[in-house]
Amino acid sequence: MIMFKFKHPFGSQLVLLLLILVISACSDSTKTVSGVPEAIQVAEKYKVAELESSELNDITLELITEKQEFMQPLTTEIFFNRSVATRNFYHGYQLALIKESEVHVSNLEFTERNVAETQIELNYTGTLSLAEETLDLKGTIYLLKEADEWKVNNDVYNTEVIMNIFDENMLKHDERP
Repeated sequence: MIMFKFKHPFGSQLVLLLLILVISACSDSTKTVSGVPEAIQVAEKYKVAELESSELNDITLELITEKQEFMQPLTTEIFFNRSVATRNFYHGYQLALIKESEVHVSNLEFTERNVAETQIELNYTGTLSLAEETLDLKGTIYLLKEADEWKVNNDVYNTEVIMNIFDENMLKHDERP
């Protein structure tokens, strides 16, 4: 057993106090990241709901309303409104129409980028499958904690792979007589 002799009468108490501070700092940091699994669940639920679709003949008002009702509790109000206005929630529907197939998201993997008590950034990768085609997804989802629940506040990913399909489809329609 190793024994330390302190010349100062408060030396052992000082060492004990420092040890307690280090331990409490470590336990506080685990509180900060304890929400990561819950945030990942919300992010995955959001990403799948955003892009997956059954095969469609038309995008109806009923489909759009159902999608909005599902997405609203997963997102912040600002992100929800922006996504509705820019039609980001409907990319899966559009892909299903163009490719005349179901659209599936698979192999989603999330890694922590930045983690704080009320906000988390998650990098992700995944695969988007449609018809005979697969597209690699890569992006970052930003989540905020509102009323003790994680909500998607932004999703920045390689949408160009999807936009290329939309552009090709528009060009096909422009070439028709």
